[in-house]
Amino acid sequence: MKLHSKLLLILIISVSCQARAIVVFTYSKKSKAADFILAELRKNIPTSLITSKERDNACRDDYKQSILHLCFESELKVVRSNPEVLKKSFVVLKKKTL
Repeated sequence: MKLHSKLLLILIISVSCQARAIVVFTYSKKSKAADFILAELRKNIPTSLITSKERDNACRDDYKQSILHLCFESELKVVRSNPEVLKKSFVVLKKKTL
């Protein structure tokens, strides 16, 4: 797994610290890579906080209320993130790891 993928997973895990967080994962078509990413999300974040959808334009920014919107077309991308909530999540994660 590439370094940026590991950092992204840490970011995703930190989002789970926020009970009201909503994570959206969109993908253009079913693939092993999309299935792997979705499985990793479900391992690290409560399933009730994740929404996943297959769409033609997976990286279009339609989920304005989400805390984190990830998309997968040919690679994993962050479409939207709420910096204030994510910043608070990192603080919580940092306190938990100390």
